[in-house]
Amino acid sequence: MAFTYGQLPMVVSFYDALEIYNNTKPIRGRSPEVRPLGLRRRHEASIDVRHEEGVVTEVILSLFRNPVISFRAADPRVIHFHATDKRYVACTTRASFIESVIGLSCRLNDHKLKIYQGDHVIEVFDGMKAQKDIQTWRLTVLNPQTRYAYRANRAAINDVVSKYDEFINYCKSMSKVAPEITMALDELMTITPEYQGFHSILDLKPEINVGALQILHVAKEEGRLEEAMYYDTDNGKRSKTWVGVVYERIRQQYEALTAMLDALLDACNLKDYEAMNQYYKQLAFSTTSMRSRWGYRINHTNKVRLECDHKGIINLFREIIKLTHADKVLKKEVLAEGKSIRDKNAKYALANQFFSN
Repeated sequence: MAFTYGQLPMVVSFYDALEIYNNTKPIRGRSPEVRPLGLRRRHEASIDVRHEEGVVTEVILSLFRNPVISFRAADPRVIHFHATDKRYVACTTRASFIESVIGLSCRLNDHKLKIYQGDHVIEVFDGMKAQKDIQTWRLTVLNPQTRYAYRANRAAINDVVSKYDEFINYCKSMSKVAPEITMALDELMTITPEYQGFHSILDLKPEINVGALQILHVAKEEGRLEEAMYYDTDNGKRSKTWVGVVYERIRQQYEALTAMLDALLDACNLKDYEAMNQYYKQLAFSTTSMRSRWGYRINHTNKVRLECDHKGIINLFREIIKLTHADKVLKKEVLAEGKSIRDKNAKYALANQFFSN
């Protein structure tokens, strides 16, 4: 679902928002009161106000009851952004909502909401304050945050990988002997029992949501981790937020991959090739599924065909090393204001910082 300029009005100040609120009639039969923002048939976008002593102090623009943008009487020209929600709202929908309201290009890129102004990029964060110049249409952030990027130290990665040389050489030898392996799916699912409960039981690919980790880090620092992971439903029950669901999946994966590397290191020291073979097959499955999502299944059978590409297996192994040894192999650098890069290593650093303690 997306919004267009014809469906939502452009709002850049408290006075614009208040005028829209006063001129919009509530939808009949709704309690609490709902005033749609834009087309009346699409009341998932709504506008509401807050009062203090009978005076309107804030106008809130919401998407599925989650505040996205607000304007306050104390600073009428300042746009306040709200980037967190207790119930999951698709970020592409949120980006479309912001783009329609402020009149600037906003897209989801690298798991982050970004506002584009030519070569200048603004990453939207919770609590961001900005002001838009009506003449130049330029958005200026009033409380910019210091942003960081994580660079991989290849020498440090190679030092860690060198501890697993016995396994790396085993992978190279096996891929030359048998470029493809056909085996029963049930056998593949039981060779590494520590992976039970995975989002995808067979995959070793680190699947990490950067946005969720950023919310978890902030909540942990502010002492409200429980609030970020759970919410009370309309019928009074306690349920996990989307952040809580993602947290559980990442925790299980981090613990399992850490256990795998410990077991694999013991296998290398003991030259236990049977144990190496189990993890070799597991990594081969993950690399095969990355290239062909369902192509590894053999039609009408319970067997899988694995492509044993040792380069792909070793590259995946190095990605796992980035996750479990991020504090040693990743370097944190300050990112220049207005610059945007696709930081592929941020997810590993954030997950390691959160789950290694």
